[in-house]
Amino acid sequence: IIQCDLTKDEDVTKLAKLISPDVIIHAAGTKDIQFCEHNKEIASLINTYSVENLAKYFSNTKIIYISTDYVFKGDLGMYKEDDMPNPITVYGETKYQGEIIGKKIAGKNFKVIRTSSVFSKNSTFINFIRSNLENGIHIEAYSDSIFSPTYIDDLSNCIESLINNNFYSDIFHINGSAISRYSFAKLYAELCDFYSNIILPIKNDGRHPYLYKNLSMSNLKTNSILHHKPTLLSAAFKEIITSSRNQNKDENSEKKIKSEID
Repeated sequence: IIQCDLTKDEDVTKLAKLISPDVIIHAAGTKDIQFCEHNKEIASLINTYSVENLAKYFSNTKIIYISTDYVFKGDLGMYKEDDMPNPITVYGETKYQGEIIGKKIAGKNFKVIRTSSVFSKNSTFINFIRSNLENGIHIEAYSDSIFSPTYIDDLSNCIESLINNNFYSDIFHINGSAISRYSFAKLYAELCDFYSNIILPIKNDGRHPYLYKNLSMSNLKTNSILHHKPTLLSAAFKEIITSSRNQNKDENSEKKIKSEID
């Protein structure tokens, strides 16, 4: 493990002298939207300048840059890989500038993955839903905010495909199907065998300014290139639920053994 501040030229220069990787997966950055809005210069350093440094000092390396659906405005939805970005947040703009500068410097060695709300059994939103369901607490979720949540296994598999192949395309959309946040939470509740009416639909009245009407992305082109078939949301949830239950069983068994030993 080598510590490096990617926003500092001298650090990246030293790193380039120590290692010569075939592939860099650039997942570093800040996705705290509110922080970015109030700290534009820092957001630009982290989300844009770090990309410039990597592209400049690792010019012969394939760089896979993890970008975001927030490069789009969020009013129309089903944005395609070739659609022109139009970010309306500092976060989205700094990520988009990262795409631009990386491509400008590294050319065909620079690959962009735009993804959306990556989820796994350890995700904040999943844990929030699970915790409230287990305690019988009602959850309010937006029925008028559409996104395309991405199962982490799908993202990992597609990254592996980009590592092992040299595709001509530069921009890839790796995400799931379009769904409202309400329907997302409701389906999870149903598959957990909780009453789905514990999930309450609400409208976004502006209290959450960074949840847009429709930020979903189309991934048809990407799926065709990568020969990828995204996991159905219901199947992803079932895997997460099974894994969580097995983990709880293992933890309970460990506690029982420890109790018997004590």
